[in-house]
This record gives sequence, C-alpha cells and structure tokens, in this order.
Amino acid sequence: MRSNKKSRNQLLTQIKTEPYSLYTYLELAEYYQNSRNTDSEVNACWHALMLDPSDLEASVLLGQALMRLGNYRLGLKYFESRIDLMPNNGSYPKGIEKIKNIDEINNQLDEVLVIGEMGKGDMIQFSRYARLLKKNTRKLTGIVPNDLQALFARSNLFDRTINRYETEDYQNKKWIPFLSMARLLNASKANPIICDSYLVDDKILTKKWSYLIRKEGEFLIALNWSAQRWATEKNLENSRHIDIEFFAPLSSIKGLKICSVQKGDSKENWKRCSFKSSFINNQHIIDNSESFDDTASVLMNCDAC
Repeated sequence: MRSNKKSRNQLLTQIKTEPYSLYTYLELAEYYQNSRNTDSEVNACWHALMLDPSDLEASVLLGQALMRLGNYRLGLKYFESRIDLMPNNGSYPKGIEKIKNIDEINNQLDEVLVIGEMGKGDMIQFSRYARLLKKNTRKLTGIVPNDLQALFARSNLFDRTINRYETEDYQNKKWIPFLSMARLLNASKANPIICDSYLVDDKILTKKWSYLIRKEGEFLIALNWSAQRWATEKNLENSRHIDIEFFAPLSSIKGLKICSVQKGDSKENWKRCSFKSSFINNQHIIDNSESFDDTASVLMNCDAC
C-alpha cells in the first residue's frame, strides 16, 4: 500500500483534470479504505478497473472491499489476483500449477499443498475447508507457521503439516492458498458448508489452564480489544481497535471475572484500566505466553469471549 497524504478533495480535483489516471483512482480507493468508507472504496476500484481491467492492485483492493461488505463470492474472486501481484510474501511455489477448478482435485495427484499465506486468523477460519479437499486427495499437506502446526495436526485437517521452509520436491503436486478453498467450493455466508466444530484443543493444556484461571462460581469472560494495525485509530467506524474502558461496565456484574487474551503492544493496557481489579490473579501468566495453543486452551475455559 502506498503512503497517501492527499485529501479526498485533492484526489477528486486531480481526477477532474486527469480523468484517465488509474493511479489516482487507486490512491482514492486507498484513501477510502483508510477512512473506512467501503462503498466509496468499491466505486473507486470499479473506476480503476474500467480504465485497466487487468490491473492486479485494483482487483485485490476491490476483493478486500467486497468481502468487508459481505460479498464473499465476488470478493474472493477478485482477491485471487493477490497471487500474481508482485512483490508477494514469498509463499507461493514456483514451477507447479495452482489449482483453479475443483475437478483438478482428485486422487490422480500425489499431493496437494494448501498454502497459509495470509494472517493466522484467516488460516484458522478457512482451514475448515481442508477436510473436504482431504477426502479427494492422496495426500493433503498444510504449509503453515510453526505455532499453528500442532493445532491443525491435532484436528486431523491435513495428512501432514510443515512450514514453507520444509517444502520438498514439487513434482506431480499442485497447490492452493487457504483463502482460495472457500471460493473453489462455492462457500458463502448463505452457503457456509462447514458450520460445525473443526478444531480440537489440547486436553492436557486445557486442564492446566482450568487449574490456573478458573474458580468455582465465577463467570469468566476473555477480552481482546485491539488489532495492532488499528491500535492508533480513534472513533473510526468498523475499526478493529476498541478502547479497553468500553468494557468497564462488566466490572459491576457480581461473580464475573475477566481475563485478557490480548497480545502485542496493547496487552499491558489492562494494568492501567479503571477495572483492573476485575481481572484474574494469574493474568500475568497469560500475558507471558505467546503460544497459540495456550490461548486456545484459555478460551476453552472461558464462558464468553
């Protein structure tokens, strides 16, 4: 994403003088993305694509905006352009084909690689579709970060899990990104396909955290209030950052205790909030853990999140 310092009026004036400037429409789209005006962002992306239907950046921006509006079917279609947009993050294999059609997934392939190329939350969300692909392949391999491998292996979503640095010979294999599985299977909000539980917690860890954080008779709520990218935003619609004081009224509920599963720079905020006495005594132990399995086991012990 380019660093855009121009105002909306400056960009609209520039479009009037340069109506065929693809670059200006992309700048405008990013302006609207930053200001959370998604409808206008979509409109700017459409204009950019009218000028150049092959522009990959416009397609990716449009796909992201459409998904934020809930149109996942069309959004995922346009978001596929991320794979060809350079530079990418180095996740995509070279020398072998990407799966483009569900009919390509069959038992004739030695192995299908499912590439975790986006954020961990996206990988967890879209991993549910791996079980459908697994039924039709000789071997389904998930290429995921180290701290998600145990979760996916325990949940039996893949035949094996590796990180991208362990990837071996690609001969007679094909690949697909995590987020592309939903598009391939025609999943949508109206047709989610997989709605039941698909992840399995570590029973030993869950029991350990039960001992550390649960007390008889307490109602335990887990809080997570900030995505780091949005931590500096203030009063923006659809922001992923919430001021922790928003949750202060919870402290007035008798028998309720709070634990934080916040990570990153914001995880210490609870120590300075007005209701810090409502947090569990062992909150510091959760803060000191960076293990995703630990976080999952903490959540399994909470009554709400």
